[in-house]
Amino acid sequence: MIEGLADDRVALVTKIHHSAIDGVSGADIMANLFDLERDAPGPPPPDDHDAWKPDDVPSGWALVRDGLTRRATHPGEIIRAAGNVGNSLVRTVQTGVSQQRGDGRRPVFFDAPRTHWTGALTSHRSIAFGQASLDDFKAVKSAFGTTVNDVVLAVCANALRRYMLDHGYLPDKQLISYCPVSTRGSGGEGTNQITAMAVRLPTDLEDPVEQLRAIHDETKSAKELTDAVGATALQDVVQFVPPVVFNRAMRLYCSMHLADRHPAVQNVLISNVPGPPLPLYCMGARVAAIYPFGPLIEGCGMNITVLSNTGNVDVGVIACTESVPDVWAVTDRIADALNELVEAAAGEAAG
Repeated sequence: MIEGLADDRVALVTKIHHSAIDGVSGADIMANLFDLERDAPGPPPPDDHDAWKPDDVPSGWALVRDGLTRRATHPGEIIRAAGNVGNSLVRTVQTGVSQQRGDGRRPVFFDAPRTHWTGALTSHRSIAFGQASLDDFKAVKSAFGTTVNDVVLAVCANALRRYMLDHGYLPDKQLISYCPVSTRGSGGEGTNQITAMAVRLPTDLEDPVEQLRAIHDETKSAKELTDAVGATALQDVVQFVPPVVFNRAMRLYCSMHLADRHPAVQNVLISNVPGPPLPLYCMGARVAAIYPFGPLIEGCGMNITVLSNTGNVDVGVIACTESVPDVWAVTDRIADALNELVEAAAGEAAG
């Protein structure tokens, strides 16, 4: 809890590992932590017999034993996962070939350009945040016949273009963003039910309306490819790699800075999360904003997450400090990009 802010406000900072939460479940947790009424009664004190007692932390050998036992006693899971992965690969290749023949789009895999924040990460993080009106996003969406998510991606694309131009470089290739997509209701299981959709950001275009229209077309193709991969593909792959082995491999990958030595996979993570549609209160105080910050992935030093909060859109940007030391400049460019699209939407409606 952080006190002493302007206007006598108080901030609550919550940190939860992404393995235990995704955007949708995070919004659900907020709805349970906060109240829907300003003077809602507090919860009753817990009884002594209801005191929660955690399980013992398992040893490394216990994890290995349990993992091997599960593999031995549930061979059907491995067979099912192998079949699903094989089918996903076939569908992905077929969809990619079809798209390339249809509109000449190049594959997105390992095709991202190098930027200042593309590469190995350090342990340092910088954050910035801001707030916009949800009505502005909806006005742009309605004026140009797109979706709110398209507007979010277009605003981010325009902001990143402005940011790179400010720093004297602009890659010839379009940036590639990986956007988390919820798999709830589509076969996903567990506490973190997401997959990822790769979207090209038209940072090579200057006009914001052209950017928005290009993204609208791009997201259609990206969704086709994501559907071909399947909602459970990532979970199926995990069946073949024990978590302990994967963890050690990732530590080795990061310690050797291998992300600096191979073609970039993606440039930025952009996530659009539906938040609470009703006002929330905490001990009688109105929750004025909910700024979300997602995780960084090795090789990708910037994450932009937006969360709808009643009539607002709260934006959180987190980045590797050494790669993006002036992260507040990114949120400033996001605000400028949105204002430019709002003006264009007003002109489209009046014309």
